[in-house]
Amino acid sequence: MYRLMKLRPVLWLRTGKTRRAPCSLWAVLIAVSCAMTTAPGCGAISALRGTSATAKARAAAAQRALATGHTATLDLASGVDVEGQTVLPPGFVPDTEVAPMWLDNAAMVAVAGHVGPRTELIGFARADLRKAQLIVADSPPPQPSRIVALAPNPDGTMIAVVRFLPITHRTELILSTLISSGSAYRAAALEGDFDMVSLAWLGPNTVAFAPRRTVSVAGAGAPAITAPTPLVGTQTPAANNDIYVINVSGSSPSARLSIDCTLSALSWSPDGSFAVGQGDSRSNPVLIDRNTGSCRKLPVGGPIRVLGWFQKRFLYSALNPVNRIPAVFYYDAETGHGGLVAVSSTAAAWSSAGTAVALGSQQVTWQSAVRTPDAPVPADVATLSLAPYYVNVKSLAVQTVPLLLAQSTMDYTLATDTAAVGLYAPGPVAPLHWMFLYSVPAGVVVPLGSGRAGGPIATSWSPDGKALAIVDGNNRLWALTIIRQPRFGAMPPRAAADLRAQSRAAS
Repeated sequence: MYRLMKLRPVLWLRTGKTRRAPCSLWAVLIAVSCAMTTAPGCGAISALRGTSATAKARAAAAQRALATGHTATLDLASGVDVEGQTVLPPGFVPDTEVAPMWLDNAAMVAVAGHVGPRTELIGFARADLRKAQLIVADSPPPQPSRIVALAPNPDGTMIAVVRFLPITHRTELILSTLISSGSAYRAAALEGDFDMVSLAWLGPNTVAFAPRRTVSVAGAGAPAITAPTPLVGTQTPAANNDIYVINVSGSSPSARLSIDCTLSALSWSPDGSFAVGQGDSRSNPVLIDRNTGSCRKLPVGGPIRVLGWFQKRFLYSALNPVNRIPAVFYYDAETGHGGLVAVSSTAAAWSSAGTAVALGSQQVTWQSAVRTPDAPVPADVATLSLAPYYVNVKSLAVQTVPLLLAQSTMDYTLATDTAAVGLYAPGPVAPLHWMFLYSVPAGVVVPLGSGRAGGPIATSWSPDGKALAIVDGNNRLWALTIIRQPRFGAMPPRAAADLRAQSRAAS
């Protein structure tokens, strides 16, 4: 069910002293090579594994296993234009909750993941995807450091890196350029332990850094926290709810914003005037007004996930507090009005025109999602407008069930107003994963491929919206595939029934 009913509704990683921080949906793990940085305490980066003859032979065998017309898990539809493809290095397991990253003005695609307990970010030049470059990794002893949160600026030429030094219990923000010579400096340093750090670029030269101090053990002294240096320029002890807005160009002063609510992962409005604290086990979802420094609780019952902003409005997914069914909602930060968009869905985005684009089904309601969560329903993608109100629904020609529909995904690019839709649906042996492209301006749905769901898939659009990076795989093989966007006006959609037959044969 799709509704826009009026009602009165990147980047962090948890840290800890005793266990390594797991990758999360809110984190973007990207950093600069320490070979390019002059920041103190930056440990040496080890060379990328796989230089031995045995490792090279295994990599070559894996590359041959990646057949033409396939990703690691999908059979691509005929006519799909593959720009490039490569198998990820042996031993490297990507974090599919972190989207592939487009760096250096989209000349490079980077993939975050780990080798054992070590976090790494590896990059692939689009000119030659076969060569992997280690960009950054956790630093080993004697000067260990752990990547906590990282974010590129809009064009991918500068990177903000937050790292934790466990020996000194120090958290540092490093700013570095991603160019041939490279330059880096420490923009902030805080003493103490933090269990959450939110990091985001508010513009080409402005980065927001928001750490949350770890709750002190009873009887233990509170950690000493000094304000970031040298940019903020004050030694006043920081509160637990401070947001540091740092101008990297020096054209305007940096600032510290103290708010009267507990921080959580922040999602910022496009102009940086509002931020949504998305909530977690320590905090409720809140709306922060940067101009006034005020903070108010959002009318939701638990943690949310912000899916996107249009001006002062944002889309988010959350569980219905009554029946625990996931759904997509919208909220206007200025008016406080909001409403329901789609039931049994967590996939939606704003178009450049301010309409909501959502994955769902016209046949799913709150009642049916509770009573018959495994009943077949047709999957749709819909475009919804508030003023004037209208709903335009496009069928994906695939039957799914509400349980799998709620696990499906959407990755949207404003550059071309195109959605990459990842739909899960029942299969004869195991669930199937379908991928579609939906062009809002053309009103056309194009199937990309399908296959047995072997694991999660991470996708991201290039800044110009003309290429889609896909990272997928399983325990045997992980791959990066770059697909060029088709010309929707000239390319008629392939019948989904053909792809369904291919997937059943493969299953």
